Amino acid sequence: DRIRPMMELFRRMQLQVLLISTVEKSTAIQPYCDITYSIVRHGDVNAIAPFYRLNASEEIGS
Repeated sequence: DRIRPMMELFRRMQLQVLLISTVEKSTAIQPYCDITYSIVRHGDVNAIAPFYRLNASEEIGS
């Protein structure tokens, strides 16, 4: 797993980093980020909002 060492390096260097990732990778990266936003595009309309991962007990179908 390359994500943990990379994110720890950024934190040690006190860098402010803007990461853009696919949905699949965003949940792996999110625990290392201070703020996570989700951007959704449909046609010529964009929406942006904070992204919050649900706890297992809150997930749909649980």
